[in-house]
Amino acid sequence: MSTLNKVQLINKHGMTVTLCDFGARILSIQVPSSKGELIETTLNLQNDEEILTDSAYMGAKCGRVANRISNASFKLNGQTFLLEANEPNKTLHGGPKGIGLRTWHTSPVTSGEGYQEVTFNIHSENGDQGFPGNMDISCIFRLNDDNSLTQRFVATSDADCPINICDHTYFTLGAEHLESLSLQVEADEYIPVDDQGIPSGQFLSVEGIMDFRKAKALVKVLPIKDYDECYRLNAAKNKVATLANNTTGLTLTISTDQPGLQVYTGNYLPQKHSAVALEAQGYPDAINQSAFKADIVTPDKPYARYVTYTFSS
Repeated sequence: MSTLNKVQLINKHGMTVTLCDFGARILSIQVPSSKGELIETTLNLQNDEEILTDSAYMGAKCGRVANRISNASFKLNGQTFLLEANEPNKTLHGGPKGIGLRTWHTSPVTSGEGYQEVTFNIHSENGDQGFPGNMDISCIFRLNDDNSLTQRFVATSDADCPINICDHTYFTLGAEHLESLSLQVEADEYIPVDDQGIPSGQFLSVEGIMDFRKAKALVKVLPIKDYDECYRLNAAKNKVATLANNTTGLTLTISTDQPGLQVYTGNYLPQKHSAVALEAQGYPDAINQSAFKADIVTPDKPYARYVTYTFSS
């Protein structure tokens, strides 16, 4: 018997999104092909045990602060906050018990003209993983009849706190290996990091192996480089990235108001390079980097960000 609360959203074309309350996860996105057959576009966890023990954040919402925080600490308003570390001297994706590794409350599915919607909510108490403030976080999923899925992330807090919530879905577009896919990213610059994944605080040109401004077949670059990079997006609120399966013709377009896109090519998945995570998010370690602007939720300023995945064939 399942211990997880699972929800499905289905649009008029049969596109089906399966979600669950543990980590407000995307478990599956099935999209109709040009021939009308449903294609699984994500890398799936196969059962409840895999979901509950997953360490790759597959489909999870990461936070309070996604990506890495150096020295597992930060200063805000003259006060130093010490966080729970889950990597050597670092906090990754909100800590060892971040919101992606906890159970959220699920609201009933609602329907409107051309969409279905469901909201997941979680409360993070003051001091949770070391972060200040009692925080309430919502993730609102909306599946539209144009085969787009929008996630809106909203948070309120009774104290100032850095925040950076992202979705960590791994995409395959029906391919067994990334070598069948091509990627395009609207970014002239990326953020270099050290061997611990901590940024230098710089933005560098993507010229060369980092350049995805024009669609590039991953088969040409993956033998040379494993990617786990944050790109500085050129134009938020517009199309920022496109992933395409050149065999099936299935395409994913990403839109967001986030400033960055983490491109992770599944370098440490059990089957290396079997999927790619395209994580719309704020800049990594922004709270500790003077050159980066960190999102701060305050009692007077709620947090609100979104990402939209649009599929076509």
